[in-house]
Amino acid sequence: MAYNFIKMGLTRKDITDLETKSNVRSIISIISLFISSFLLIYISILFFEKGILIYLTFPMLFLLASRVGAFLNLMHEASHSILFTNQKINNFIASWFLGCPIGIIFDDYTKRHLHHHAHTTTSKEPESDKDKYEEVNVKSFNFYKLCIYDLVGYSAFKVFFSVGEKNVKKPPFTKIIFNLIKILIVQIVILLFFQLNIFYYIIFWIYPIIGPHMLLMRIRGIAEHGLSKQINKKIESVQEGLLHTRSFLTPSNEYKFKIIYFLEKILIGTFNVNFHHEHHLCPKVPHYNLKKLHLRISKNLTSLNDRAFEKGYFTAVFKNER
Repeated sequence: MAYNFIKMGLTRKDITDLETKSNVRSIISIISLFISSFLLIYISILFFEKGILIYLTFPMLFLLASRVGAFLNLMHEASHSILFTNQKINNFIASWFLGCPIGIIFDDYTKRHLHHHAHTTTSKEPESDKDKYEEVNVKSFNFYKLCIYDLVGYSAFKVFFSVGEKNVKKPPFTKIIFNLIKILIVQIVILLFFQLNIFYYIIFWIYPIIGPHMLLMRIRGIAEHGLSKQINKKIESVQEGLLHTRSFLTPSNEYKFKIIYFLEKILIGTFNVNFHHEHHLCPKVPHYNLKKLHLRISKNLTSLNDRAFEKGYFTAVFKNER
């Protein structure tokens, strides 16, 4: 039998219930995201201007990068058409309010991401996804070279200009231009929020997007989909890729020290993206129901893959089994 939700002991009714969408919960998630982002930017600038705890500027940039990841996580929901019940509203909000603020074209992202689901960890997976876990050996020089590429913005540059990569159909040129204009409009609005202070705009918004965020995404990519490389197993099918997709910070396996749990949850696992295996198993389940799904399948899944639930993202990356 193919690896799917039925094998996990779930009925179609179970899935239907878990796939029920709530517009209210999505609105609350978006509002909380904007409020937390504005507060972090305000506090970061305040500390910087007053010279208060200025040595915390770099850690604050990673916290801001976590908000970038949170924007991406909610846009990710929309790519599966589960952010809002109305498809037009779902796409509009995702494009203008979630994608454009972090410089991502929603339509292009959706094509890539759905392709990622269809070919998880196989040779047909989009290059932008495979690149995140191309190197899993944390003892190698190449791993740290890639981390430096992330922090200096080179990795973001590669991703931004990889529209229409070889495994994903390239959108029409006119549509690319239109979407870039949308991003520019939204960035001008964000610059106005910074009171046209270009220095603060670059340091406290653009750099977290193109630097720390990319490093966190590399950590996340290796943790979620790098297991097969860590154990030197070639993935031949999407079923195998799914089975070797990991979840983190779950009730089945989590850190004893809550401070580490909350740190990873904030930096990477916002909006329950840490239940990543569950998401790949049932991609139409919204983030607020993923924990419920986990509780239903965890015992059955552990019997198939005892590596499916890792304590956290960083332990999964630095546990390297080579």
